[in-house]
Amino acid sequence: MKAHPDLNRVHEIGCDVIRLLSLGRNDDNYRLLGENGAYTVVVRSMWSHSQNIAIQERAVEALAVLSEHSNNVPVILDAGGIEAVLAAMHTFAESPHVQIKGCAMLSNFASAVDSIKVKIVDEGALDVIVMAMVLHSDNEEIQVRAVILLRKLCIKENVQRMITANISPVITVVEETLGDKLHEETSYIEALKLGRKEGWAKDGYGYRKEGKGKMLSVRKPELKTRSTYCKTLFREAESHALPDLNRWGFLSLATHFCL
Repeated sequence: MKAHPDLNRVHEIGCDVIRLLSLGRNDDNYRLLGENGAYTVVVRSMWSHSQNIAIQERAVEALAVLSEHSNNVPVILDAGGIEAVLAAMHTFAESPHVQIKGCAMLSNFASAVDSIKVKIVDEGALDVIVMAMVLHSDNEEIQVRAVILLRKLCIKENVQRMITANISPVITVVEETLGDKLHEETSYIEALKLGRKEGWAKDGYGYRKEGKGKMLSVRKPELKTRSTYCKTLFREAESHALPDLNRWGFLSLATHFCL
């Protein structure tokens, strides 16, 4: 791969071989890959062949497998792995494989220290994740992986950025469609965004807490019906509160759920 930087097929097969060597978490294989600069080579391949979807798919999957071993995370981080994967997810937003493996890799990174979680958000991950959820609203695996990733990124240092990124509409959609599988994750995200994690209890709508004479609820009952939710989503998408990057996506999502 180093000797033939311009041969696409070499890089496709090379990324596949690196991925296969990483399976099973064999320490000897990890050591050999590290000593030969495999992690850096994969990231460089992604930048050098940024428009080649076959290489991007194989490279993202290779990094997803490699990052399952926590010792590899700092090395991939130093090589620019986060930036490369986010660039691939942005460029090939319609590729389910890139989105699934990209979320998997970022989720592995987000299992590490809080400074890495902050870096992932600083690099623009929230817009990429939201777009993946919008464009692949019918792909359960992408929705599950994306919400789990958002849950890991949901720390106090990132909360304001998550509010600004308007993740609430897509989180609400997931709660409506996959609430039985992801209720804990979606409720946690919404509760922490309100700054009310401590002392909240879960119910059918998310986290609730006694207020002054009434119950405060993260989930609003009036959003339970699809038609009402669509109207709400359209209003949010058409308002100036949404960043331009997300407006068309939320409009598309609203249309999808109204059909």
